[in-house]
Amino acid sequence: MKRVVVVVNKKWEIAPILAVLRAPFAPGSHASSKPPAWETPPILPEPWPDPTGNYDLEFRNTLQVGGCRVELWCLADFADTSISAQKVGYIPLVLQGSVPDLVIAVGTAASVTPSQQGSVIVGTRAFIFDSGQNQEPLPSNWPATLVGKLIESSFHSSFERLIRELPAKWWADVQSRMLLPIHGESAPAVHLDAEFTAVGDVNVDNPAEYNKFDRLAIAACRAADPGVNIGSIETTSALIRAMTDPVPYLFLSGIVNDLGEFSRDVLPNEYAQNFAGSHNAGVVLAWLLAYLTVC
Repeated sequence: MKRVVVVVNKKWEIAPILAVLRAPFAPGSHASSKPPAWETPPILPEPWPDPTGNYDLEFRNTLQVGGCRVELWCLADFADTSISAQKVGYIPLVLQGSVPDLVIAVGTAASVTPSQQGSVIVGTRAFIFDSGQNQEPLPSNWPATLVGKLIESSFHSSFERLIRELPAKWWADVQSRMLLPIHGESAPAVHLDAEFTAVGDVNVDNPAEYNKFDRLAIAACRAADPGVNIGSIETTSALIRAMTDPVPYLFLSGIVNDLGEFSRDVLPNEYAQNFAGSHNAGVVLAWLLAYLTVC
């Protein structure tokens, strides 16, 4: 791979990821969050501001991992919005230049499987459910043809092979660096499966209705594919998949709450819960990049 583009939704999600990547300790040591392959030469993110001055790209960074340029983008650098119709105007901007070999969507999410708080789920499939609650006209580039369908990734078989080739020690090394969230019932773990699907619940303008429409989104996904393996549900990863089609795609979801339990799991200690989920996603990202960039 020559170019990998990592897209994160919110600033509070990318900040813990950068904390992982900027850890000052020797990679591979018990004091560091980063893999030993990153020690020589030292790999650290470098800020990459917008030379045009059109945007304050505070969180955009680059990494050089072997012969691969890894770019970290934060959609909230363009506009800190939760409105899906606005995000689709910014997502294509991350593809400027050469076509990426891989797009990785990273963010916090809910899990349909209980007691996964702090765990990280990684897969290649996506599904968009449009709640229809957005009152504004949708933009001309809205991915209407991909809504309501299981969107496959051409990276599926490569990711299956990578999972088979990961050494047993990799799993223990990654999980030993994951933070235990305040609201969680078991030790966080990393779950990799090319069949995992990121469900995107879009055009929900009222956060109080996420629970209602998340459940409708899951039902619609299972109706589209009764055998679907749903990994996570949130607002943006599947939208990133659709707006970067047909570039190969992978998603990493840091789980922060059970389905429908945002108020219980996140709100009482929002900073700590979200930091743990984002940090753990950053750890998995760092340790995967050493293998992804040589696929």
